[in-house]
Amino acid sequence: MAIFVTLCLCLHYCLYLSTIHMKKIVTLFIFVVFNCAAQNPEMAFKTYTINGGFCKGIQTHWGSLLFIPDNCFSDESGNTCNSVITIKYREFHSQTDMFYSGLNMILEKGTKYYLLESIGMFEIEAWCSDKRLFLREGKQIQVRMKTKRNLKDVSSFIYNSEKNLWNTYDSPVIDFSYFDKRNNADSLNYWGSGRVSAATATVDVEMESAEMYNPVTYFNKMPEGYFKGMNIKKLGIFNYDAIMKDSLAIPMIPELLLRGGNTPIEQKLYVTYPNKNTLVYYFPSDFKERFVLLNQKGIKMFTESKDGVIAITNDSEINKLNLESYRQKTIPIYFDPIPAKPKNAKELSAATGLKTE
Repeated sequence: MAIFVTLCLCLHYCLYLSTIHMKKIVTLFIFVVFNCAAQNPEMAFKTYTINGGFCKGIQTHWGSLLFIPDNCFSDESGNTCNSVITIKYREFHSQTDMFYSGLNMILEKGTKYYLLESIGMFEIEAWCSDKRLFLREGKQIQVRMKTKRNLKDVSSFIYNSEKNLWNTYDSPVIDFSYFDKRNNADSLNYWGSGRVSAATATVDVEMESAEMYNPVTYFNKMPEGYFKGMNIKKLGIFNYDAIMKDSLAIPMIPELLLRGGNTPIEQKLYVTYPNKNTLVYYFPSDFKERFVLLNQKGIKMFTESKDGVIAITNDSEINKLNLESYRQKTIPIYFDPIPAKPKNAKELSAATGLKTE
């Protein structure tokens, strides 16, 4: 059994500090060690049980950190859960994760649409037995996600499952990344002040009692990696993303054709771009109003029928296209069916070029 460490912010509301607060106070952590199931790369939810009356810190199977304040959940009628609360949590990191989860990397912002590049996504739920729970007004959960990649100018987004689109989310993304050989422990830009020793640390919120703990006593080494933090005021699916340049997007109308007989294909179209952690898809009803291609080489496209048959484009054929010449016009795109249906992520990756990491 792998050992994971929970981190409990024993402040009044158990939230991360904004960059302004970081300049004023030092966060005090109590580290409690407990056993969890071994790390599992699958996308299935992992479950964690908590007592809702106490603030709780969880280090997930993916290495991400969840900070949950006390008494923050209620059911849809406003009732408190009087039994154990189950937290369900999972993450999405790769293009194959996006494919199997059905997440579409398109941002809806007002009346415009943008393409997103993700460094990581997560979904979180809370349950009291078979009753779904919700966050109480005024309560927030902090998620410090351990991402597998890093980008500049990352923002937070929330998924609209009815529209299969992302919307902007009003929570700043704070970088909590730590690497032992290039750490920011004494960086004025990172903390806003110099280091404060445990012996002189104070807290500027009211507490009935407070014990001072030195985190090093409980945790020999801070977890390393890219960590991106956001505060969430509701449960759902969230994303750390960068918006791709709108100037590269060329609107056009795709006409999907099966090579040979020029048979029209009326099914979902997937698009990927080189060196971008993104997977965009369009339904036939989206083709006229929403479809765009970024003006670059290396684009891959494929379709999937209802019975799982995959048809893909020819790379060299797509690379030869002058995309700008199809602006606001219909573009015929030819597809070749692959011999067998992919049975797993590895076979899907081999057939379509989707990344598994």
